[in-house]
Amino acid sequence: MSQNPLNLVDQVLIDRLSTITPANGYFTDIGTRIHTKWIGALLDVEDLAYPCITIQPDECPPALAGAGVWQFHLGRKVIGLAKPDHPDDCLAQLNDIAADLARCLHVQEGMPNPWGQSGPRKVVLKSISQFQPDHEVPVGTVSIPVQLHVVLPGE
Repeated sequence: MSQNPLNLVDQVLIDRLSTITPANGYFTDIGTRIHTKWIGALLDVEDLAYPCITIQPDECPPALAGAGVWQFHLGRKVIGLAKPDHPDDCLAQLNDIAADLARCLHVQEGMPNPWGQSGPRKVVLKSISQFQPDHEVPVGTVSIPVQLHVVLPGE
């Protein structure tokens, strides 16, 4: 039995995000700390290192039927978390994270698919949001909803 293409695409997303390190020209090393937990559960981890990424499910618009296949729009929210040592540093850290995530996830229109054969056919980034820490979420966050277009076998 073959692997579910949705699971393969999730792994490709994690693999691509893991390239975010200064050695690859990024501002941060956030790609070395990737999780798939809800933010609340992640914040309960005692020795959580920052900055870090968590990937969460997001909206999946209806799939489109094609000739023997389905184009599935897998919704994921890529969230970068920052916990600065000083409150005045938070915005700068959020900007670094936003720039790194956007650069990593964006594929210029007309370019060959850099995601590989197991990856999505197209990646659509939605609006990027940044949030400063507050009493409910004590860390700064950058949230990027993405749609990963995946071809699924049809009937």
